[in-house]
Amino acid sequence: SNEILREIKKLELSQLVDVGAGTGSVCGFLAQNDVEVAAIEPLKAGATSIQKKGIQTICGRLEIVNFPPESIKAYGVFDVLKHIENPNQLLDEMYRTVEPGGYLLVTVPCGQRLWGEMDKSLGHYRRESTKTINEVVSRSGFTPIKSKYLFLRLVLPAFFLKAIPFRLGIQRSEQQVFETVQSEQSSNVLVNTLIRFVLSIESIISRRKPIPYGLTVLAVYKKK
Repeated sequence: SNEILREIKKLELSQLVDVGAGTGSVCGFLAQNDVEVAAIEPLKAGATSIQKKGIQTICGRLEIVNFPPESIKAYGVFDVLKHIENPNQLLDEMYRTVEPGGYLLVTVPCGQRLWGEMDKSLGHYRRESTKTINEVVSRSGFTPIKSKYLFLRLVLPAFFLKAIPFRLGIQRSEQQVFETVQSEQSSNVLVNTLIRFVLSIESIISRRKPIPYGLTVLAVYKKK
């Protein structure tokens, strides 16, 4: 979220529509940092959670909302495209409704080599690279402005804990996957603090020199 906010500030954006906002973790953080955010979330439980944060929320899919042409200043689609087999229908609608000179910010999981049971169980279709996500988004008319990798320090742990067991055929039940997700979300404060510290150091370094790989791609596109 800090990296997303940093890009928004660089672009001098004050408004953004978060598409597929989940339970509002990103848009809630942006709203707390003076970005005027509206959220679109198709699942009722997620939309209700976002509304409780005081954020204007539409429960539905962007294609159904039918915004007027060229009426949106900027879109964000954060860790959403991985759930869509053919994402260009959604991207086409964003391109239709974003204003000329408007922006699209995207995050996607990186590295098909890191594919694991968690990806499969959570309904992911792919992991991307900067090249592949730029190709996908460009097909809908957007011009790539910037793309970079995040979380290099977490690649090796992800490979050993997720990718290798999957390649060896070590599969887990849906309940085990669910429990893993829950434990990762509620891991102890010391571990979370250490991870945040390491990633903050990486973030400082990456501002001077782009990192070559990571767990996530953050990309910025523009409608010219």
